[in-house]
Amino acid sequence: MKKISAFIVSIFFLLNHLTAQLTPEERIQDSIIGWYSSAPKKATTPQTGEGKTFSVKQQEHLNDIIRWMRQTYTPVGGLGTHKHGYFISEGEYRPIKRYPPHSYGVDFRVWNVSYTYNGRWLDAKGHFKPVSEEYTRFDVEVNTLPGTWPISWINNDDRYVFTWEEDKTGSNLIGDERKKADQKIHPNLYPWLTWQNKQVQSIFLVPGNKLPIVAVTKGELLQMAEESYDILLKELKMTVEQEFGTRDKEAVERAYQGRKKVMEKYLLNIQKLKTKHSATLNEPAIVSNYSMNIYSFETDPDPFVIRELALNNKDYYRVYKYSKELLQKCKTDQPQWLNISVPYRTKTDGNQEYEMYKSVIENFNYEYAYNYFFDPEKVKGKPYTPANEGELKARLDAYRKKGTETAGITNTSTTPNVLLADDFSSNAEGANAKGWKMSTTGEHSTIRTLKNEPGKWLKLGYNNSVSPFKLKKPLPQNCTISFDIATDEFSSRTGGAVMLYMSTYPLLATGAENKTKDGAWLKLTIRAGNENDLSNNNYTGEAKLELHTNPPLFRENFTEGAFYTKSLTEFSNKKRKIQVQLRFTTGEIQLSINNKKVAGSFTDMKLAYGSNCKDCKIPPGLFFNTISWENFTTNAKETGVYISNVKITKE
Repeated sequence: MKKISAFIVSIFFLLNHLTAQLTPEERIQDSIIGWYSSAPKKATTPQTGEGKTFSVKQQEHLNDIIRWMRQTYTPVGGLGTHKHGYFISEGEYRPIKRYPPHSYGVDFRVWNVSYTYNGRWLDAKGHFKPVSEEYTRFDVEVNTLPGTWPISWINNDDRYVFTWEEDKTGSNLIGDERKKADQKIHPNLYPWLTWQNKQVQSIFLVPGNKLPIVAVTKGELLQMAEESYDILLKELKMTVEQEFGTRDKEAVERAYQGRKKVMEKYLLNIQKLKTKHSATLNEPAIVSNYSMNIYSFETDPDPFVIRELALNNKDYYRVYKYSKELLQKCKTDQPQWLNISVPYRTKTDGNQEYEMYKSVIENFNYEYAYNYFFDPEKVKGKPYTPANEGELKARLDAYRKKGTETAGITNTSTTPNVLLADDFSSNAEGANAKGWKMSTTGEHSTIRTLKNEPGKWLKLGYNNSVSPFKLKKPLPQNCTISFDIATDEFSSRTGGAVMLYMSTYPLLATGAENKTKDGAWLKLTIRAGNENDLSNNNYTGEAKLELHTNPPLFRENFTEGAFYTKSLTEFSNKKRKIQVQLRFTTGEIQLSINNKKVAGSFTDMKLAYGSNCKDCKIPPGLFFNTISWENFTTNAKETGVYISNVKITKE
């Protein structure tokens, strides 16, 4: 059985014994987890299958790649696995089998891990196991190309023809994101041939930075299709016999002749296309569909005509082939090229996937790997070391420090009744806020200074809540929560919007709410409006408070909940800062804006259909276990929203 490393045992221990008030589950995203798969063992016998043989040397190539990658990439927030892959079959059923070029590789994956589900994803010793089906994959392969589709019916032992998606470096992204998605943005990749589609970024290590594949011309493709017609008819007969059996020969023949008649139309189309494109038959074949079969050879739509939109989006495919000579070379122990493919990820994808991407792009030593396979004298007797090793070490050390630090907030008061007071002044510009937790998946909340407002502010990442993990909970029943909100300038109908969420539900070991129990939750949304709409009844600035309970206490016409909404002229495109306060007194809720009371739950909250809610309050015996802030801005990419001077006091 595979064993988790001793290092991961220490991580498990650490996660359960830290002083900060994050649960073990919450700390996973910032923790070094490591590899689940063991280091590779030396290959001793060839691997065989369907007439193919993968030599000991070829297997050792894969073992070398695994060893290098284990030095380069240490999984964070997830568990790493690796396994050899040998590409034997085409993956497409055909009565007459065709085989892909001799190729092989390593399938690397980083898996989610969890303490939840009553320990389902822990082994008998409490070590992590991969959560089933929850992984991100990257590959290092020999003699393969990503994003290709074989034209199997025209392939044979002397040629392997395929369509290849056009290089889409950055084409599916805009602005700065396009630049970031180009692998050449990092110096580690400057010397190498790169390629990208919407799923992966690929780096090729190949002599001369030129792949030895051959572009197929229109004339060649049409000629190969015509020459393969007799093989197609043979396959058609075999398919019909499999469907009908061989006893009813008349039924087999009728079905065969009927389908053959359809195929004859496409054979004629091939000849028509030769005539239509007679002036360009020597040009490279570029087709509109990745999957080319006999039925692709229509005269309308013409497979060689690429429409303008597809052309602009690079939604077309070039046709290439492995020559007979290249197919033979691929069978030798000398790789023809290496293909390293990894999905593009950013910080908003979370530490687990971003660290994977960053390690492969920035820290894999491509120069060493190239020389090892194609210029071995340059690395003879030299061990592999990661590229930019100092940066890699610093990054991993930062994760380790997250596991031991007791990050604190900027507590601006020492008064005993102040439970939390944070103006973010102790944080560096652009950093995450100390003492506040958020998911590493999604847009991060970071520290900012504002042009016309003093102090430091926490810019809220869209759809990614933040909460103070050092705050002692549950909160007392009588308490006051106050905070400032600021919005960027805006000209649209709405500006920055913030939602405060609070809940009394008990917490599970993971830190999640247990909503199967009795509890209450409230949501306060503050949204800035455009003052140009004050005169036309379209002003959207508002303060909206809602309260819900389980079991339901506030119900009207079978609809649960109590609500209050106020048009908020105090927060707008011209008044871009506001102070908000919620006070809880024996369950009653009071909302104040800029130190002026605007609503009380007993007097101002309504039921779902407008009736007065005479006893709207937090039920006795319930205390808040959850509090968080979240960016709910409609146009969050253009308009930032910020909080500061967060203060929670007990009465």
